[in-house]
Amino acid sequence: MTINLQKGQKIDISLIKDRDQGHNREMHGEQTN
Repeated sequence: MTINLQKGQKIDISLIKDRDQGHNREMHGEQTN
């Protein structure tokens, strides 16, 4: 899932997604999304 906003922005989204996944895993315990 990549949003085409600006060059380099997709990288930011990737980082945010990775961070979100980690946060979600901590919140919901051990769940794979």
